[in-house]
Amino acid sequence: MKLSTFAPLALALASSAFAWIVNDYAEVTDCNIINTDAYFREYDGTDSNACHNFGAGESGSTCSQHSGLGDVASCTDDLVVSGSVLVRDSPQCEFFTASDCAGSSRIVADGYCVTGAYSSFSCPEI
Repeated sequence: MKLSTFAPLALALASSAFAWIVNDYAEVTDCNIINTDAYFREYDGTDSNACHNFGAGESGSTCSQHSGLGDVASCTDDLVVSGSVLVRDSPQCEFFTASDCAGSSRIVADGYCVTGAYSSFSCPEI
């Protein structure tokens, strides 16, 4: 197989993978931390069949912590208090008030910020 034939095929397969990004804002109710010392956690993943607990990152996701002042760090412990969540790059995600995708839930569409103290989430491919 020639490389020129393989490259477009690999690119097409890679671009068809389902992915999602969830931002979890600590103690902030409007997903806005600009110019503050507040922070949010960004969870990135491709696992559409898993439940993810907010924390330092789990199987199927990576986690980074961002401050309103521009600092970026690794997630090393549990999020203190979830105040709001924002879904990016996914048609929708479901957020739960208890760990392991239990308790009351709310579905959030891509690009929307909602207030709530959530403990876990799932972003199924639809």
